[in-house]
Amino acid sequence: MIKFKYSFPKGFQKRLKSSNFLKNALSQQKAIYAEVRKLSKIDANFYSSLFSESFILSLVFCPPKRLSRKISEIYEKYPLLADRYNPYFYFRSYDLNFDVDLIKSKIDADVNIVLALKDKVIIELDKIHNDKYSILANYFSIKLKKATSPVKIYQICCRIRNVHLGTTVTPKDVRKSYPLWFDKLQKIFNYEALRTEFGQVIIESSSLKICPYCNKRDVEITYGKDVTARPDLDHFYPKSRYPFLATTLYNLVPSCGFCNQKFKKSKDTYMKNMHPLLAGTRNYKVFSFVPLLDGPPRILLNGCTKFKSNITLFELEAEYQKDSIKREYKSMNDKYESFKGLLGPKFEEFLNTKESITTMFDIGGERNIYNTSTYKFRLDTLSNLTNKNYKN
Repeated sequence: MIKFKYSFPKGFQKRLKSSNFLKNALSQQKAIYAEVRKLSKIDANFYSSLFSESFILSLVFCPPKRLSRKISEIYEKYPLLADRYNPYFYFRSYDLNFDVDLIKSKIDADVNIVLALKDKVIIELDKIHNDKYSILANYFSIKLKKATSPVKIYQICCRIRNVHLGTTVTPKDVRKSYPLWFDKLQKIFNYEALRTEFGQVIIESSSLKICPYCNKRDVEITYGKDVTARPDLDHFYPKSRYPFLATTLYNLVPSCGFCNQKFKKSKDTYMKNMHPLLAGTRNYKVFSFVPLLDGPPRILLNGCTKFKSNITLFELEAEYQKDSIKREYKSMNDKYESFKGLLGPKFEEFLNTKESITTMFDIGGERNIYNTSTYKFRLDTLSNLTNKNYKN
C-alpha cells in the first residue's frame, strides 16, 4: 500500500467552487428539497441540513482524517439513510451473529431448534426496528414471522446474516419502501460530472504512476493524439454505500482496473481497511520469504490489521505469487550472487552505497515507490537477501 497525498494546483478550490459541477449540484439540491417539502414538512425539517451549500462543500473538501467520522455523523443522524444504503452500519451492533450452518443442519434433525433460533432472530430484528426505525429489519421480521418451513427460515436467515456481515446491501425488493428522493442523492453528488470536469487534474495531483493498492500496475494518464485515456478513480468508501461521498476529493484514489473493478468493487471498507491517503507500508517489511529447494521461495505478505484486510480485499497474496514476480525475485537473487562472487570481501562495502544499489538492483535514483512497479517488493527482496533493512 502506497501512502500518497494530493497536491492540487493553486486556485483549484476556487475553480471547483465556481464550476459547472458545483452549480449543477446546488441546482439539483434545491429541486430535490422542493420535492421533499411538498411530500412532507416533517421530513423537510428533519433532513434540512442535507440540503445546504455548506453541507455539499464540507463533503467535497472533507479531509481524509475526517472521512470515517463524517460517515458516522451522517448515518447516526439519519439512520434511515444507513438502512437504505449500508444497513451493516447498524446491524453489526446487534446480536445477529448466529450460525446459519446450525440452522441448516437442524432442518431435518430438530425443527424445534430452528424455530427457537427464528424467535431469537425476530426479537433482535424488532429491536433494530424500534431503535433505528429500520425498514429493512421490519421487512426481515415480517418475513420470518410468516415463515413456517425450516428451509424458508434458513434462506431468510442467510440474507440477514449477509447484511450483518456487510457482504450485501439493502435488497432491491425493499428499496421501494424508502423515500423516493433517497435515490436522487446521486444527482447532487454526481461523480461523473466531477470526473468529466476535474478527473484529469485530480489524477495528476496525486503524482502517482503506479496503483497505490497493488504497487504493480500503471495508473498514468495516456495523452494520445485523438484520445486522452485516464485510469480509474476508485471510491475508497464505495459510492453505492456512501452516496454522499461520491464527489469527495479525498475519497478518490487513482487505481488500476484490476484493484478497482475486479477485486474491490463495492465492498465496504469502513473502519476495516488501510486508506492510502492516511497510511502506507513504507516503514515496515511487507514481504517475507519461505525458502524452497527447487526454485524461488514462497512469498508471504505481512502487516498490521488494516493492511491484512487490504491483502484480502485486493488479492495481494495471489498477485505476488505470479510467475512474473518469481522471475523478478530470481533475477535479483542471481545479480546478488553474481556481484557477491565478483567482489568478494568488498561486497559488503559495495552494498552500503546508494549508487551501487541503484546500479545492481534498479532501486533508487529516479525510481521510487510512486513511479516504479513492484518497488516495495524489490526493497523487501533486497532486505531479505542482504539481511539489512532497505526502506527507500
